[in-house]
Amino acid sequence: MINEQELNEKILKFAGFTYHTCEGMWWYGKYKGTNIWWESPEKQKFEDPPNFLHDFNACIKWIIPMLDPDRILLSRRDGEWRVSIMFDEDIHKGAGALWLDSPSLAFCLAVERIIDGGNNG
Repeated sequence: MINEQELNEKILKFAGFTYHTCEGMWWYGKYKGTNIWWESPEKQKFEDPPNFLHDFNACIKWIIPMLDPDRILLSRRDGEWRVSIMFDEDIHKGAGALWLDSPSLAFCLAVERIIDGGNNG
């Protein structure tokens, strides 16, 4: 079973997002308690950061530019998705996720394998 929150946080950190907290914050004379946010590499702040597992557009915007797009294979068969990300010219060395119902989730699982140093070959 996939822990979606943990996986999304791992992908956020890989994409260069940073997590911030500020304890006991006072704002215009009112106590706001703990303030929590994520910050993108471009210094944009998010209370609700991108959910890469369910938003392929976010994957395209923040993750694919970090990788070599020519080494990413995304295919669909019978409504399910397969993603392979090659490490080098050898197609057998790479990370992949097989036949999931979501291109963004399949892509994130393949990226997780890269983060974890995994290899399908």
